[in-house]
Amino acid sequence: MVSLDDIRRFVDELLVVERFAGLDDPSGVYRPTNREIRHLGLTLDGWPGIGSWIADGGYDGLVVHRPWDLPLERFPDLGVLAYHLPFDERLTTGYNPWLAATLGMSRIEPFGSKRGRPIGMVGDVPEQSASSFVGRLETEFGPLEGYRPGERPTVARVAVAGALWPELVAEASRRGTDLYVTGSWRPRAAGAVEETGLAVALVGHRPPEAWGMRTLSRLIGERWPEVAVDIAPTG
Repeated sequence: MVSLDDIRRFVDELLVVERFAGLDDPSGVYRPTNREIRHLGLTLDGWPGIGSWIADGGYDGLVVHRPWDLPLERFPDLGVLAYHLPFDERLTTGYNPWLAATLGMSRIEPFGSKRGRPIGMVGDVPEQSASSFVGRLETEFGPLEGYRPGERPTVARVAVAGALWPELVAEASRRGTDLYVTGSWRPRAAGAVEETGLAVALVGHRPPEAWGMRTLSRLIGERWPEVAVDIAPTG
């Protein structure tokens, strides 16, 4: 029998939730249940059709990124795990070892800092053209939100971060980075990007979240093959 708490312990470890202790932010059990978890739903948030999706799926539990708009009153026995900041920082464009492996990054190091937590990662990749690496990003995330070419035609070292601050751009340059991957453009970083000559790839906000949900679904499924895991259509 797989319980909601079994899954909670597993996800807590994946997302290193002890780093977020004391924050007023969802990080674990959002609503408990004693039901056996045979069918688990994963969703980024409470989208308009989620009530019908839960009812049709017959889920015993949910794992949610943003739990605030869930119609929980309709499902009194439904267990819910919610992970907000831990999900963002560990499964999207943060210090994300699963993304690093997918992108062919090696010698991963923490990059940047937010309240003592790494905000991203820096690592080596097999040297390749910038267009080749951008193609790899598009395979994982879909069309980029934007791309600014850098001074160097090839990529051998990459920074991935959940923010684009001038000080982070400067740090990435000092650490030999050729290309900086983040979600969205921030105008205040323009001067630093121009000065360092780094290439910047913008993968957007929602695509990395969807990537994280797919990865979490796979990891849970590998741990408990007997549990059916579905991802909501919007996430």
